[in-house]
Amino acid sequence: MIFKFDKSIFSKIMFLINIIIGFLHSICFLFNNFYLEYFSNFSLISVFFPVIYALNLFFLLYWLVKLDYRFIFSSIFFAETLKSVVISLFTTTGTPSAISTIAE
Repeated sequence: MIFKFDKSIFSKIMFLINIIIGFLHSICFLFNNFYLEYFSNFSLISVFFPVIYALNLFFLLYWLVKLDYRFIFSSIFFAETLKSVVISLFTTTGTPSAISTIAE
């Protein structure tokens, strides 16, 4: 695959929106996993995490279809979320064998 970097105005606007969605994704991740007393009023944004996650998925697919290098920016947030899901899965149940005994 040959990736390129599109310099059109539309791509720049889309990337700016992608940066904003990525920032909101990070904020949701922060407020969802850590309690910060000073910012407790802003933790309501974590309710919109599924919508922000879906928008980030849209941008990831958009950049992949266009074969643009900017897909790396969106994929970073998926790696962050996947890592936290795997870590929380193993820390709440203990071991992978505990997961199989719960499933049975």
